[in-house]
Amino acid sequence: MTEEALLFLAWEVLSTCALALMLYSLGMLILVLLARRRARPEDIREVVLTPIVRLSPYALICLLVPLSLAYILRNRLILTCTITLFALVMFPSIIIALLISSLPLLIALVARYGRAMWPALLGFSIPYAPALYLMSHKVLSLIPLMPGEYATVFAILSAVFTIGGMVSVPYPS
Repeated sequence: MTEEALLFLAWEVLSTCALALMLYSLGMLILVLLARRRARPEDIREVVLTPIVRLSPYALICLLVPLSLAYILRNRLILTCTITLFALVMFPSIIIALLISSLPLLIALVARYGRAMWPALLGFSIPYAPALYLMSHKVLSLIPLMPGEYATVFAILSAVFTIGGMVSVPYPS
């Protein structure tokens, strides 16, 4: 695969991830609008912000460290590899982790408030389902184009990021 073809594929994956992220954000907006009179603002804030706050360090480190290295060394190959690696492996893994790690918090919110949260759950699910489908379809369409280890690396990173998005770290007091 040529460098141009690889960068085009990376652009295609990034655009799909951006669309999935937009759908996820729309689902969260609908959730907030439908749940604001039914639940405490702290509980809604926890569902909306917690996965993003927990996953953002992974995205920043995975992108900034290799980009800084490429800038310091002024090497175009490192820059191309960094963009491709981030677009084909890291960013889809983080988006999948964001989609999955939001579910336990949403289920806890529904369990806490019961039937009053069903409209918010339904409102969130309408854009959430296409986002999850888009990401799953894009990853499955990439597997035949990538080396054999791609599926393994992607699965491991997705699992690590998902666990990182769901686990809260106790702060020392």
